[in-house]
Amino acid sequence: PNKGYGSDRSTKFINPSGFKHFPVNNVQDLYMLLMQNRKYAGVIAHTVGAKSRKAIVRKAHELDVRLVNGNAKLRKLE
Repeated sequence: PNKGYGSDRSTKFINPSGFKHFPVNNVQDLYMLLMQNRKYAGVIAHTVGAKSRKAIVRKAHELDVRLVNGNAKLRKLE
């Protein structure tokens, strides 16, 4: 491979909103983001069910942790 086509080191792995992604599978994973919530944003895994996803979104709102896909796979009316 040729050199010169990679991302700049300072912006590598950063999404356009300015955060790096951190995979979240359960509520306990959110506590790892508490000290780094200005650098990392949680991404709920696609294998998480609706009940766990709802609990993760609720806890992330309480802890002031940003979620990239917080409203995915959730129904609005209940």
